[in-house]
Amino acid sequence: MIEAKVKYGENSINMKFPCDNDYFDANLLKLGVVDMTDTKLYISDISGCDELSFLKDNVVDIEELNSLMHRLNSFEEKERQKFLAVIKEFDIQDMSVLINKTFNMKQYTLIQDMSSFEKIGKTYYTTIHPNATKKEILETDFDMIGKKLMDSNSGLMTSYGLLFINEDVPYTIGYDRITLPGDDIKNNLLAVRLDYKDKKGYISLPESQYAIDRLIKRMGANSIEECTAECAAFNTKNDMWQNRFDNILSKEGVYKLNELAKAINQKFGREEYLTQLSAVVEYAEVSDIESIITLSKHLDNFTYMHGVDDFEDLAKKWIKDNDDYELSVELENFFLFEEFGRQIAEDYKAKFLESGGCVCTDGDVTLDTIFKKNDHEDTMSMSGM
Repeated sequence: MIEAKVKYGENSINMKFPCDNDYFDANLLKLGVVDMTDTKLYISDISGCDELSFLKDNVVDIEELNSLMHRLNSFEEKERQKFLAVIKEFDIQDMSVLINKTFNMKQYTLIQDMSSFEKIGKTYYTTIHPNATKKEILETDFDMIGKKLMDSNSGLMTSYGLLFINEDVPYTIGYDRITLPGDDIKNNLLAVRLDYKDKKGYISLPESQYAIDRLIKRMGANSIEECTAECAAFNTKNDMWQNRFDNILSKEGVYKLNELAKAINQKFGREEYLTQLSAVVEYAEVSDIESIITLSKHLDNFTYMHGVDDFEDLAKKWIKDNDDYELSVELENFFLFEEFGRQIAEDYKAKFLESGGCVCTDGDVTLDTIFKKNDHEDTMSMSGM
């Protein structure tokens, strides 16, 4: 992690990198940045990494800097030291080149343990062949490889160790100056591809609106309306929601899809949550994005019961899940389950779904009150602007 003093006009703020986009955007707003898509700002001081001290007293694209630090943060210490040795030895100061170097560490071998030719050879071999099998490891003559490498006299002595260039390893472009590395779908719901003329960019959702705007700018477009969009990947196995995300994106656009993704992604147990939200959407008989987002915010007011397909099922499930009810086994044959289920359905606005299962409210709200409350909140939000 590094800390940089970032300036904008007469204002300055200390920012830590790497950071998420919420922190990133909040600090730019505190600085008073007018155009949130312009992230080239002046850095007056930097600490935490001597090799990046050249950034001091320079205008730097701090979004690229943040991406670089995300990449370095994912490295193990030895890999990080090798990267620092490379940029120091070759005096690399271009941010896009620095980012791309993080994808090309196989092009370099850093020897830190020179106690034997065997160890040198093994370090060199496993750098080029990181996925070598146990059989290959056992059958490889590392002593010979180590001697040959040292005899080449091609090593560059750095403060981190002896650095060799692996010239046979091809160069990989990991950053195309459009899609910033580190935009990982792993912790997000889905990824969207944007196309503008001959350029394409990817972003995972949910994300801040400013991050989406910055991607659009890096592609050269003036607005999202100039781009086409399609879902590129999903972090859910729910086919119905994958189709729904596709439809929302094509009809409502990336910003509305992002709003829904934010509501969904903040919940624990995503797959279970999506299953319940699907049931509640069917219960409410809605398909528009605003209604789905509203329901996602009020999902705690509903209960979805899988496998409950009639009033008798509902009564039995209710008795089983509620401590307030107790029914002895010998009385089960005399209990009017269907009538009890009808009463529950009336009291808690239960509905049996065509897809199977049953949804009911918590008894305190109805669909009308939920949607009216949301309309009121939206009105209050607009009046406060």
